[in-house]
Amino acid sequence: MDTIICDISGTHSRVAILQNEKIVKLRDYLTQDIKSIKELLSMYIYLEKIEPTSIVISIAGNVENREGKLHHGMLKINENDLKVLGFEEIIILNDFEALSYGVLDVNKFKEITPIISSEKYLVIGAGTGLGVSIFDNNSTLSNEDAHISINLENIKYTPREIDFLNWYKEKVSSNTIKNGQILSGRGLENIYTYIAGSVLSAEEISQIGTKSAQETFDIFYSFYIKIIIYFTQKYDVKQVFVAGGIIMKNMQYFNQEQEAIWVQKLESIGCRILLDYDVSLYGLKKIALKKFN
Repeated sequence: MDTIICDISGTHSRVAILQNEKIVKLRDYLTQDIKSIKELLSMYIYLEKIEPTSIVISIAGNVENREGKLHHGMLKINENDLKVLGFEEIIILNDFEALSYGVLDVNKFKEITPIISSEKYLVIGAGTGLGVSIFDNNSTLSNEDAHISINLENIKYTPREIDFLNWYKEKVSSNTIKNGQILSGRGLENIYTYIAGSVLSAEEISQIGTKSAQETFDIFYSFYIKIIIYFTQKYDVKQVFVAGGIIMKNMQYFNQEQEAIWVQKLESIGCRILLDYDVSLYGLKKIALKKFN
């Protein structure tokens, strides 16, 4: 029988079928256009004229008590909804848990420093929000590091970065800043406003190619590597896979100077920037083959 794999992320969501260990009949949707995950799957099943009995679905949000809720939106899915659609074998998990299983199957990437082990690694990615996961001994730990306050004690920031953080605290009328408020599309927009004094969307910043845009990404990537280093120390990992839509779409701003900074700071830590949007699907496929075969 066919197995459906489905990834619900903050910006794009994909549904596909796993047939003979291959991902086929992939459909891509804008998440903001989805009214109900249950309706989305029902329509997909109807259009593809299939009768699947198993599904692995990941969602960019918390998964508790067999229910997943999107962090940046109202979408949710639970086991009962999926049973109504005829599914008998069901796995619901966080999107970065799924992604963690797929990182080693990616062929499109930029290797900053050599990856020398696949036993334990950090997966981190900034997109609509920030995702963080630890893969250890063939299992994953997805956590809420994106939603805790940014570490201001053990990380050395430049005077300009400190000035930005103080500016942002004043803007949001808060003394604390969460990691995901900086490493996210909204964080990128705020850095640009701090630099240029005007407001643009993350997509617009990506496209304009101005000096202000480069300065914005310089600060963004500087925060990125510092928070990566913090997490590698916190979880005692020596390998890092960097994913997420922001870095994938904006490698033109990741210039030689930025790369040199990352290489210097990473030292003995292996780091690979993933440049493949299908990495979550690779992970879902691996989980499905492991659990349902």
